Amino acid sequence: MKNDTICAISTPLGRSGIGIVRLSGPETYPLLERLFRGKKGQSVKLSQLPSHTVKYGFIREGGQIRDEVLLTVMKSPRSYTREDMAEIGCHGGLVPLKGVLRALISAGCRLAEPGEFTKRAFLSGRIDLAQAEAALAAINSRTETGLSAALNQLQGRLSRKVAELEEKVLALLAEVEAEIEFPEDGLPRGNRSSYQKRISGICRKAKEFISGAEEGKILEEGLKVAILGRPNVGKSSLLNILLAEERAIVTDIPGTTRDEISEMVNVSGWPLKIIDTAGIRQPKDKIEEAGVSRSRAWMKAADLILLVLDRSKPLQSEDRKLLAEVSPGKTILVINKTDLPDRLSPSPLSSPRGGEGRVRGKFTHIEISALKGFGIKKLEKTIAGFISEGKVFRGGEDPVFLALEQETALKKAFADLQKTAAALKERLPLEFVAADLKRAAGNLGRLSGRQISEEILDQIFSRFCLGK
Repeated sequence: MKNDTICAISTPLGRSGIGIVRLSGPETYPLLERLFRGKKGQSVKLSQLPSHTVKYGFIREGGQIRDEVLLTVMKSPRSYTREDMAEIGCHGGLVPLKGVLRALISAGCRLAEPGEFTKRAFLSGRIDLAQAEAALAAINSRTETGLSAALNQLQGRLSRKVAELEEKVLALLAEVEAEIEFPEDGLPRGNRSSYQKRISGICRKAKEFISGAEEGKILEEGLKVAILGRPNVGKSSLLNILLAEERAIVTDIPGTTRDEISEMVNVSGWPLKIIDTAGIRQPKDKIEEAGVSRSRAWMKAADLILLVLDRSKPLQSEDRKLLAEVSPGKTILVINKTDLPDRLSPSPLSSPRGGEGRVRGKFTHIEISALKGFGIKKLEKTIAGFISEGKVFRGGEDPVFLALEQETALKKAFADLQKTAAALKERLPLEFVAADLKRAAGNLGRLSGRQISEEILDQIFSRFCLGK
């Protein structure tokens, strides 16, 4: 751990009521004592104040006041980093925040690296790597569901579960190694069926973590929802009304959207990445050809497809081709322009019309008017139903948030555990079983950060903002 004192602006730059400048390190209070003055201009011995004291005063550099502030003292070990810390509550404008930051740097503070405060909290043992990742997930949360899951992990829920799993692996490893090392010492002997039963339970739990990590990625990145259809059926209008803003250009000219537009939207607690794609038809030029190619790529990559049909016109050949290409299991037919006369014939569905949102033939459908806003709430409920029913996302596990390196380690641990189970089933020598268990334990240790390199730590924490 570096022993210098770091500082950074911890709130977004821009106009606001307040902004926070944060410090951490051994010289926090001696450094601030040179800059901070009380309300009557007197010096204050910050190092002698009780922890979590708030003082009103001014930050001065030379003879000039940089800002009127509230300074909070947080002494080691009762701070985020377990070092001496302080937070300076400034006016929220760019000029006062940068003025205070420059004064701190001039007095001997170093500008923090991205995520360095959280990295110091990890290195001091206050949090483990799973909790550090949860802190980032809480900052980036897009929904109440995501925030709740991040806060659970931040309080150590995942860490405790991983520790329990690792203990089970190590306990099994100890028994296997004892049987290898002391075959004739009268120690109680395990049997392979008992070992197999235990490793099976461990594998199930590891698989639950992997499923939870997939759910965590959905909460962070959003389910990919592609709006598809031929040109001029109302795809961009649908995007705009789902976002409640004019994000995409809408005209009567077919082919206005040449490239995809994506935005995030919250539907029933789930973040959705909505992608408005170029209309699919026989392209008329190279630019449109590239757009159509990307639209077809999203047909495969999307978690959910909203296939838009124009109710005011007969079914076109492009509509028929799309209906034949998309998967009914991950597609909602959005029959648009209900404000106009119904000329959609022949029916794109094989059975008579059912109620809104019900399956007609092979597809689930919903009728809307993107122009007038009719049916949008029902469409959102239908989308939420697809998610909750597991049609586009299985879910069911507690969401967990992992960095790529942690997710890789978890999957490697699961593979090692599967090898252990196979070695026991095939009655291979116990030395093979022990080797697989050792690798699994090592990979589980990487989830908490106990067995991870400095280089990997730098990569993980570089994703954080400067003041975190």
